[in-house]
Amino acid sequence: MRKAPVRINIYIDDVRNLPDYHMEEVTAVHEEVGYYATQWVVCPHGKSVLDEIACMEPHERLGHISFDHDLGMVGHDGYDIAKAICALDKIAGICAPDFTWEVHSANPVGKVNIEAYLTNYFSDKRKAQNSND
Repeated sequence: MRKAPVRINIYIDDVRNLPDYHMEEVTAVHEEVGYYATQWVVCPHGKSVLDEIACMEPHERLGHISFDHDLGMVGHDGYDIAKAICALDKIAGICAPDFTWEVHSANPVGKVNIEAYLTNYFSDKRKAQNSND
C-alpha cells in the first residue's frame, strides 16, 4: 500500500528558535492542500539540513523552508543550502509541487541572494513543466 504524502518543513537558524505562530500558520496551509501530515524539523546549522534531506523517505517532500543566511562558523551559509536543495530537487524531485520558502535572515544581501536564487529556479521549473504538459 502506498503511503500518504508527508510534508517536511525546515527551519534553519543558528540563533533563533522556530516561532510557535509560524509553525501553526504554515502547517494549517499545508494541511488544506491534502498532505497527510506535516513535520517540522529545526536545523541549527546548515549541515543538518542536508542530513535530514538524505534521510527522507520516498513519500516525503520538502514543503516549506525558512532560511537564515549567516549560520555561524559551519563553513557555509543559507545561500549554499538553497543551491544544494535546488540541485537535489532537479535530480530527485525532493520539493513538493507547492513548495514555499521564506528568508528570515537579518543579512539583507544574503536574504536577497537566497530569494533571487530560489525564485529563478522554481520559475524555470514551472516553465519547463508547463511546456511539457
